[in-house]
Amino acid sequence: MSKEINIRMSYREIAQRIGQVFKPEHKELMTQALMELCHDNDSDLELIFKASMGITPQLNYFVGQQVIVDLSGISEWRFNKEKMKEEGLIIEDKYMEAEILHARPFNRTRQYTLEVEYICKESGKRKRTTSDTYDSYIKGISEEFPGE
Repeated sequence: MSKEINIRMSYREIAQRIGQVFKPEHKELMTQALMELCHDNDSDLELIFKASMGITPQLNYFVGQQVIVDLSGISEWRFNKEKMKEEGLIIEDKYMEAEILHARPFNRTRQYTLEVEYICKESGKRKRTTSDTYDSYIKGISEEFPGE
């Protein structure tokens, strides 16, 4: 795990750096727009600042990986949970295996798009669906998950 370093910067200093990445004719307007969009959310401003320096935030999981996800972190309204537990699609009453289809390092609330296999409430058939989630709902890589 990498060590974090916290650096204090003023909004003016951040705006100065962000402004350097735009063409002169767009610099003022784009800087103002980004600073205002992030005014109440320092974590978004942090991501924009990192991007302005060519830094991509590091994610813990990658496209194509099979992971274990907490059911509370995915859209489950069409699942027949009882049938899925019987057939082993739900693990320990609260987890599912999923494949990561997309990863978005600059999106704090929808970092990953997952694909899961489920049993449909209405038809009783096995189907696949996608759901967006973020890092804290992913409990680990499938092959490393306890109890598997």
